[in-house]
Amino acid sequence: MDSIIPQLLKTTANYLTARGDEIDLVLEKGARRIAIECKASAAPELERGFWRAREEISIEQTLVVGVPKFLQKCRQNADDCSNQNDAPA
Repeated sequence: MDSIIPQLLKTTANYLTARGDEIDLVLEKGARRIAIECKASAAPELERGFWRAREEISIEQTLVVGVPKFLQKCRQNADDCSNQNDAPA
């Protein structure tokens, strides 16, 4: 997998700002950016820093990988995060 991803995509990287805003993995192809967020906790949250980072680097779509109950809870906000208005306050 490590050898396939760089051939398909321009960049694969973790995104972290000085204030601690973070996205686990950002994939880029041309101008399109996709965020992948991994959640292992039984009660995880997509925190404000995630949403700020997402807006700062113009993420087009977000994919969340995690436990099934969390995925059901965040489905409205994370399956297609192309609208920043979906972000929690």
